[in-house]
Amino acid sequence: MSESQPSGRLFIDFMPVAFEASMYRSFVIGWTSDLQAITRAQAEAWFAKYYGARNLTAVIVGDVDPVTAMPMLERTLGTIPAGEKPGPVVTVEPPQRAEKRLTMEDPSQPILLIAYHKGDINDPDNAVFEAINDIVAEGRSSRVYKSLVTDKKLALYAGAFTGLGQKYPGLFVFVAVPNRGKANAECEAAIYEEIEKLKGEPVSAGELKAVKAKEKKKFLGSIDSNMGLAMALAYAQNLQGDWRETFRALAKIDKVTAADIQRVARATFVKSNRTVGAIETVAAVAAPPAAK
Repeated sequence: MSESQPSGRLFIDFMPVAFEASMYRSFVIGWTSDLQAITRAQAEAWFAKYYGARNLTAVIVGDVDPVTAMPMLERTLGTIPAGEKPGPVVTVEPPQRAEKRLTMEDPSQPILLIAYHKGDINDPDNAVFEAINDIVAEGRSSRVYKSLVTDKKLALYAGAFTGLGQKYPGLFVFVAVPNRGKANAECEAAIYEEIEKLKGEPVSAGELKAVKAKEKKKFLGSIDSNMGLAMALAYAQNLQGDWRETFRALAKIDKVTAADIQRVARATFVKSNRTVGAIETVAAVAAPPAAK
């Protein structure tokens, strides 16, 4: 996230509010002071320690002859020093006990974030969250977009994403950018209306069928090239511990039921599990005149 953008500054401040103990409180690149203070020798030592063969996943796809390819890998990747494997993460994010809120005043357009804690990519309900994301926030026909943008004209954009944290428990995040003359509070209330509908009314068979068809299309599109397939295999190996999970994703989505969606929505989208972050627009402060 870039500190030069209002949305980036909001996310930087939002994450340590949403997370109490998780490493997701901060970002991989660190802070400006870290980058300013680190020496070349320190950077090289860090790279040598962790960017080694023990932390490397190599994937080859395409018309490949293993008899030819393996010796090539041994001559190239085989020369990389082993490095050091990071130790296990033992700190577990505790359950959130109460709603948290963050308001950032900034001379920019308003932005709203509503986040709920959820499990990691290996959670048994991960496929249910993917289905929920498709229903409420995937594309212009999704419930949140249609309600806030198309029908009520409250927002320039409204959506959600479920991948803020995958290897460890993360967040399901709703996002809205209010329209001119509209407020974050109006968008927030409208999002809650859609959440309550999801909790109170079973998703129709047609809507669920459309979700599964959309997921199949996305999956086939993602592996339609050698690069796409290689990325998918590496992703599954690194995050799920098995490259075969790439090809199990659709089966998991196919098993999702309307009852699953209601169950997960009711358990997850509750006030005590919620963190709300917003940019509220304020007038820019004029710079003081230069001393003569």
